[in-house]
Amino acid sequence: MRETIGLIRLRRISHIQAVAAAAVANDYRGHARQTCSALISLYHSRPETARGRSAVTAHLMEIIDGRDLVGLAETELMASLDDEARRMVLVDKI
Repeated sequence: MRETIGLIRLRRISHIQAVAAAAVANDYRGHARQTCSALISLYHSRPETARGRSAVTAHLMEIIDGRDLVGLAETELMASLDDEARRMVLVDKI
């Protein structure tokens, strides 16, 4: 059951990544907003992303360029998760 849930989550993340890539490539705001909404939904239960979710939500209607909106989401939402992943890798190497 856990593996099935993991595969479903991986598929969802792959879809989000594809939409984000299209938003950046075409500078399309609609895909960027879809990406941000999907990321906010995906990480809604993770307290370490609360500040990032709030920042992205606050600017969702203000930023016009799709590329910039995806960049904001990457910076604000993913930064804490990237830091956590780096710490986990460093701990495993010690």
